[in-house]
Amino acid sequence: GPDVDLKQVLDSGRHKLEEALRDEPDIRADLLGTLAMIYHALALYDDALELQEGAVAHRQAVGSSDIRRLAVDLNNLASSYYSREEYEKAEEIFRQSLPLWNRLGDPYELNALANLAAALTRRGETRAALEIYHRALERSAALGLESDPSTAAIYYGLGAAHKRLGQLPTAERYLRRALSIYALDPQAKPSRIAQVQSSLGEVLYSQGQVAEARPYLEEALATRYELFGEEHPTTAGSQRKMALLLIDLGELDAAERLLKQAGSTYSVLRDEAGAAEVREAVDLLVKQSN
Repeated sequence: GPDVDLKQVLDSGRHKLEEALRDEPDIRADLLGTLAMIYHALALYDDALELQEGAVAHRQAVGSSDIRRLAVDLNNLASSYYSREEYEKAEEIFRQSLPLWNRLGDPYELNALANLAAALTRRGETRAALEIYHRALERSAALGLESDPSTAAIYYGLGAAHKRLGQLPTAERYLRRALSIYALDPQAKPSRIAQVQSSLGEVLYSQGQVAEARPYLEEALATRYELFGEEHPTTAGSQRKMALLLIDLGELDAAERLLKQAGSTYSVLRDEAGAAEVREAVDLLVKQSN
């Protein structure tokens, strides 16, 4: 998990801000909301959730005139529930933010729609999610944002949804479209690109295209090492995917190292679902070794 000293520094800063800005509630909400995003990036989802709930509660209680700030806070709060795998609650709050984005006429409405669809996908309501994604594409076209990164996120979501339905060629097509948009944007977030690369690599691997899948999985893993370090759930997920491909190629020692790292991360985070996936991969490794 994150370095304990770093969390202590964040906790100390948080308490100082809360005390120093007690008489400046709007500024306090802004800064604590920003701090919550840092907690979230470090996979400290409980801390992030507590701060984001406070920020939203404040803005709603005082009837804040800053509609965009409230919409952002709602989106971030929903994202924390999503990261905690509380998808029903995430869906509820993503839906609360949508009228605000629509009222603002803000292009971020596309991201909000994609976030809602992602929550629906995770809840197993994939068909409903596809409807939302296609609604988002229509909105993208209306706003003239077909090559915008927010549209790439929609294509990524469509790819993920079709992957969940087992429609791998369709998933591949959407994921490649997302990557092509990101490739044209020098400001594209590396984390977003890695997300698409990881999914595309997995789709290609599942179709038996092992050699083509490898560079996508390798690039995604390298980016996540750089952004998150080894002890992060996102990195651990990439390590497991890469290990499965290496097992298939007979590179068992390298696969074993990755699985040990991923297993250690999930153990520290007490992520039983992730740990179970690693154990399944280890069983496959053992069978290949015998």
